Amino acid sequence: MHSVLTAAQAAQLAQVPKSSSGYMEYSPCRVTLRSGEVLDRVYVVDESQFSRSWGTAASRVSIEDVVRIEDSPVRLPADLANKLYEAGESGMGYTMFSARMRDGEQLPFVVGNAVDFPNWRPGLDPRDVVDVVPHAGRAEFRDRQPRIHEKSAPYEWCLYRAHEAQGETFKRRWLGWTVSSLGYRVRIMGRNDLQYEDEFGRQRLFADPDGNGGIVVETARIRDRPERTRDDVVDRLRRAFTSRGWTMVESGRDG
Repeated sequence: MHSVLTAAQAAQLAQVPKSSSGYMEYSPCRVTLRSGEVLDRVYVVDESQFSRSWGTAASRVSIEDVVRIEDSPVRLPADLANKLYEAGESGMGYTMFSARMRDGEQLPFVVGNAVDFPNWRPGLDPRDVVDVVPHAGRAEFRDRQPRIHEKSAPYEWCLYRAHEAQGETFKRRWLGWTVSSLGYRVRIMGRNDLQYEDEFGRQRLFADPDGNGGIVVETARIRDRPERTRDDVVDRLRRAFTSRGWTMVESGRDG
């Protein structure tokens, strides 16, 4: 499972123009890593969209290592990439097209199903591409293979986990349960018995009003699972509390 975007990362990613195949939204980015390394060709994408479109794969660039996200300076402009995605693939697993430059030159390319990073020859500026013609260039490649600068450039994937709270709703149910649209539920029985239940079972935690309008929860007792971390459960509890107008105060995280 990949990490959720930080608030800073989410704000930076929101500034990157997206391209879309209809099944997946692509963000072709330049990213700066903690090491200082700058990568100009990185797709920063939601892991759930990636798995639906591309299957399962490890993210080569960890979102946790990324300190800055920007629009890639070497990407195909988003409106032209979308024109190619809308036209669909030219054959099984590849997309063929011609890029028309500002000076009138036509550049043929054969790339995979991700089209945003053609391997421009040295000296070309992608901002000088004024149009693309989907599926053009078959005559060009009838008797030869594409050259290095007629293919896709090497690129990396950087996957992140969308914050599950997006679009979440709560309902109050019988026996005091507050039920999330994500499938978990929370209730407080009596004065101190906080119960959290999801597909992995029920957890019972000590909770106590703090006298200042908050409810102190002993979160250190929450089980930390690979499938759902303690922090994930704490976040869920906090959202459920907020939906009821309660304030959750953590206690015992070092216990």
